[in-house]
Amino acid sequence: MNENKLVKDMTVAIAIGAVCAAAIWMSGCTRLSTEGEPVASGVRVTQVTPAAGTIEGQGSFRVEFSAPMEPSLLLSDVNTSQSVVLVHAADVTSAQAALARTHPTDAEAALFIAATAVVDPFASSITLTPVQPLGAGDFALVLSKKLADAQGRALEATAPIVYTVQATPPAPHLVTPLAGSSVPKNLERVRVEFPTGMPGQVVTLEGPNGTLAAAVAPDAAATIELELCASSPCARLVPGDKLSLAIAGVALDAEWFTVADCARDAAPSMAPTLTARDVSISTQVLLDWPAQVMLELAPDDDSQPQTLDDGTFDRLCDRGACLIAQGTARCASTACSALPASCAATLSLDGLTPGTNWVARVTAQDDEGHRVSTPLQGISTLQALPGVVLSELMASPPGPEPKSDGEYVELWNPGPGAADVTNLALVDASGVPHAILGTPPPQPVILQPGARALVVGQSFDSRYPIPEGTPILRASTKRLLVYGLADSLPSLVLAQDTAQGLTEVSRYPGGGPKCGPGLSLERSSADPLSTWRCGVFGGSPGRAP
Repeated sequence: MNENKLVKDMTVAIAIGAVCAAAIWMSGCTRLSTEGEPVASGVRVTQVTPAAGTIEGQGSFRVEFSAPMEPSLLLSDVNTSQSVVLVHAADVTSAQAALARTHPTDAEAALFIAATAVVDPFASSITLTPVQPLGAGDFALVLSKKLADAQGRALEATAPIVYTVQATPPAPHLVTPLAGSSVPKNLERVRVEFPTGMPGQVVTLEGPNGTLAAAVAPDAAATIELELCASSPCARLVPGDKLSLAIAGVALDAEWFTVADCARDAAPSMAPTLTARDVSISTQVLLDWPAQVMLELAPDDDSQPQTLDDGTFDRLCDRGACLIAQGTARCASTACSALPASCAATLSLDGLTPGTNWVARVTAQDDEGHRVSTPLQGISTLQALPGVVLSELMASPPGPEPKSDGEYVELWNPGPGAADVTNLALVDASGVPHAILGTPPPQPVILQPGARALVVGQSFDSRYPIPEGTPILRASTKRLLVYGLADSLPSLVLAQDTAQGLTEVSRYPGGGPKCGPGLSLERSSADPLSTWRCGVFGGSPGRAP
């Protein structure tokens, strides 16, 4: 090597080093360590909120820095950080090792408590918000040693910030009235939900003038009524008073309500809807006022609901013959408002036998002493397989042309139990099924015991005196079975169409008598072996033969 060139190169290197040293002294250059990490130069954490110690399980954690930080080091993606993390205190050492890596492994990242991360516009702070509230235990906020400011200056070592979330002691809660609401001054009872874990503790309802009611917490979770009055009408509440649940005389912050200067004089307005399935009966109840709701079912035993009075029904229930479901319709009602509240409750009784008859009653009782019940109503669980039968076939309609517009097939549900006919189909001699409903209905089509329905084509005209309320089930084709019913009908099958295929429900075997114009074929009984005969002129659609 040329000696003059070597001296020249060394001179240039010394000059560059001197310039960079001066630049570092002037804070204009960043000197990197051999590992490529920034050299510490005074960037530090200035504040952490909340401070270390005991905290609530809900809330966020904010870390503020003395200088704007490099955002790419704070965030691993848009709203996640893998450099400022929250972990269980027992995992601090493992978390620190994970943060020392360029990319933590999946197992290491699983140590970090899921939290959203937000960096302020100047990148001078980061806020972590856990996705779920923290449970009881010890936690730590851990910062990576790789954090640096926008100029590359390393963050000074920061010890983990340790927190403790204490277990929330079990406490009772108001069921009705809702916490924070106002109540009529004639309120008679308060319902309180007691959790497990506080057996034997005395809970009181406190007002400005002392204790109004008290209860001892049970061993297991339960809802208990606090009676405010020994008899009606109730006049113990003073308008304007604030009443609170208390333990050992200490009021619970959120469990209170106020007394309004008005009384509730009307029973709740109730609109229940009963729904039957094969093994269950349920009701959805809409009310204009908070109330306790009860669904009662008594076995029908083939009696007519119209002849079963409330007294008889009550005696059945008193003997334990009724099934009962109860619930609470809760809503934010305003005591003195003329506007109705919007309350709802859904009750269900399951495990019933398919195809059985019941008598149902729905009752609502508010906490001001009013009670209202629906009239007794007959209802049946659905048959496991629809027990409907083909009961009448009109292949030679009377009346004007085209005759095919008057064709119908009558279905009859002889009972017991209601039948879902939504997925039934007619199968002709070709073996092709034709759905009795051309358009799937929004709700199942239920045929009650003793009821009849007509299956017709799209062009059907009502040229018959059909009883009001008889379901008219229109197929998708203009005529039944596409081409209509033949005057000399071959066999016709009513089948349940399911994902597993067709299951026969009822059958006209064919070979019946040839009936004249205007006469229908009618089945003599529900017996599958019953004979078919010619009916009266004009048929008997929707009616017994």
